[in-house]
Amino acid sequence: MDTSTPLVVSQSSPSSIVEIRSMRQLSVSYDTIDVDGCKHSGMIQSIIGTLSIIFGVACVAIECEQSSIAYPIWGGVWFMTTGFIGCRSVAKLRSGSHVALVAYATLNIFCGVIAFNMLVVTSQAAIEESENSEASTPETARVALDCVLVFLGSAEVCAAVWGDIVAFCAIRNIRKQRSTLLSQQTTTTYQTMGNTAVITSPFQPHPYGASGYQPPPGYDAPPKYEEVSKSQMPPSYHDNTTAEPPEQQYSESS
Repeated sequence: MDTSTPLVVSQSSPSSIVEIRSMRQLSVSYDTIDVDGCKHSGMIQSIIGTLSIIFGVACVAIECEQSSIAYPIWGGVWFMTTGFIGCRSVAKLRSGSHVALVAYATLNIFCGVIAFNMLVVTSQAAIEESENSEASTPETARVALDCVLVFLGSAEVCAAVWGDIVAFCAIRNIRKQRSTLLSQQTTTTYQTMGNTAVITSPFQPHPYGASGYQPPPGYDAPPKYEEVSKSQMPPSYHDNTTAEPPEQQYSESS
């Protein structure tokens, strides 16, 4: 989005320079930020969360080891929520807000911890299934479900790390684009009715400090010596019609 200021025209006399200056301030364009990785990782996390809930309910149904704590179920709900926020972060960024991106990066940290704990719990359950004498279901089915949850926990750890990396890279790009934008101006001069018009082109964005010191907006550079009319020059001591030397003025006054 571009925001332009009105044209500024300065004219001191008919023979002076006319300056027409158009200034434009460029704002941050969120469409240029690549956050497709957040959308992809969010979709993967949503799928992992859905599968974790389904297989978690199945583990409770067939009385798997440590299924009473329902770790895959509430962990899957957390994975789905984080994945949904990751998918929505692209739309939120294009609407001008990056709060969803920061929330996605933060939730991914907790997702990684929860997924790692689920990986440890289900691995331990798969090892201890042979000692589960209270279950009436086949041991092979219980071990198979535990192994599936181990795989889902490992996949969620990788997805959370990937989503965090992509989110933090996108946040860094936003901060870079929010740096102050200045311009390099080009000047065109033409003659109109005895006046000299100087037109300054609109802003061309570049990072702050890339080309050294830049004058503030609205600053008019002093005119060159040959551009100043004779009536605007200071009085000369060699011209008796405009001024007198200080010694002569002092003698007459005394």
